[in-house]
Amino acid sequence: MEAKEKELPEEVKLERVQNAPIGTIVAFRSDNGTVKSAKIVRRSTEDKMLKLTTKYGMSHLVSYSDVVWVKTGTRWPRWVYNLLKNVDEVEQCQ
Repeated sequence: MEAKEKELPEEVKLERVQNAPIGTIVAFRSDNGTVKSAKIVRRSTEDKMLKLTTKYGMSHLVSYSDVVWVKTGTRWPRWVYNLLKNVDEVEQCQ
């Protein structure tokens, strides 16, 4: 994690993921550790898993704990945007 990340407490994040309507965009950690964004297509509350689809049509099954951020507005927070673009804070300042 970056030093500037302001990740939500786990119980707040879990509540937002559970209450997010189908079609909501989320940022999540993929299997190789990169952060990607995708739309919620299906949810399993018993297994605490989400089926996500990227805008390029790739499907991912991720657990609630792999979700980094639930997008509720029109913009990503800066630290989430930097994770999605794989940009370090140091690179931005230069």
